[in-house]
Amino acid sequence: MGSQHILINGAGPAGLSLAIALAKRSIRSTVFEIRSTPTTMGGAINLAPNALRVLDQTIGIYDQIRHLGFEYEYIEFYSDDGWRLGGVANGDRQAYGYPALRIYRATILEALLKCISDYSTLVTILWGSSVNKIAESDTGVEVTLHDGSTVNGDILVGADGIHSKIREYVLGDRAPTPIYGGQYGIGGCVERNEIDWQNFTLPALLFSHRGAVLLFPFTPDGNNIGWAIQSTVPEKTREGWIEYLNSGAALEEVRKQYADAGQPVQDILAKTKVETMRGWPPYKIPDLPTWHTNRVLLIGDAAHCIPPYSGQGAAQAFEDAGYLARLLADQTTLTFGYPTIFTHFEKVRKERFAHVRELTERSGNMRHTSSKWQWFIKKYLMWFYFYQYERGYLRDGRIFEYDINKEPLLSTDQSTTD
Repeated sequence: MGSQHILINGAGPAGLSLAIALAKRSIRSTVFEIRSTPTTMGGAINLAPNALRVLDQTIGIYDQIRHLGFEYEYIEFYSDDGWRLGGVANGDRQAYGYPALRIYRATILEALLKCISDYSTLVTILWGSSVNKIAESDTGVEVTLHDGSTVNGDILVGADGIHSKIREYVLGDRAPTPIYGGQYGIGGCVERNEIDWQNFTLPALLFSHRGAVLLFPFTPDGNNIGWAIQSTVPEKTREGWIEYLNSGAALEEVRKQYADAGQPVQDILAKTKVETMRGWPPYKIPDLPTWHTNRVLLIGDAAHCIPPYSGQGAAQAFEDAGYLARLLADQTTLTFGYPTIFTHFEKVRKERFAHVRELTERSGNMRHTSSKWQWFIKKYLMWFYFYQYERGYLRDGRIFEYDINKEPLLSTDQSTTD
């Protein structure tokens, strides 16, 4: 197979990471992005060792971003009366090679775009462009943009998120409409020195019958503390969500929900300013019957989407991008043809995603609201559960030790792995 040209729809974390991983292997790509400029939307995200391993070994931006966020290894779990219930190891330099990193999504995108500028002959980003039509053939795929122009490539990768247009093409009438999950993520931030943190060690999750409050430093010095909760809020339009946050309505509702909470939650909410508020309406899609056609493949949230409870959403996008680039750069794998490569990719990544989703569901279930009596029982069960583990910290090596470079390529002694 000659020189490849990969078309990518979406200049988010998945699309940009794929473009860089391909460029590092001398594979050309063109990225379509509907926005006219890079987005600054999104709050802080957690990047666990499995994500940082890709950003370090495959994408090459880890050294540029590691000091732009807050590095940590453990998240402490407390009841709202100050009792330590346990915790989770979200990173470990010794065990996994990396600590975890709390960092703004916009900072990640900025670093990815800066890296892409070093590959200007291999990566083209068409800002303000959207896909209008897709035509596949035995030799490639032609994309017609809304301005009528066309771009030809070998394959098209849909990295365009939960509301993917490429998914509609791949699945046709079977394409699901994303469903609002009902538990809206709301957060804000305060300065560390504004709050009496009692005996709480950050980062931390504070559990009560109301749910859970996540407390997280997100600047390198640890002086800026973000908080986040999940709250039952009816679905709104994009403009409605913005108004809900900017008007102060979201903050007032959270203050009412936690009116009888203890410290430091009361102090945090009282000193949070409306302009620091952020929101995350979670959407979900069911398992898709397939992620691909012969020349079009879905990755990231376009293919699979999970709530933010485990901090693995962005990590799965990075893993998808890195593994796909490995497959497309391997000459033996390419001899099998794109349909077989896509089938192999989907099988490997679906197996991986199933375990990640299991972790996410466990994490989300712990944060549900309950009655005070239910919470009393739940508190002691959580403590007993965590103290079965070393120092009361739950570890999941299957998540954090994962390495895309250990996943199989296609070889000549197999017709397919499926």
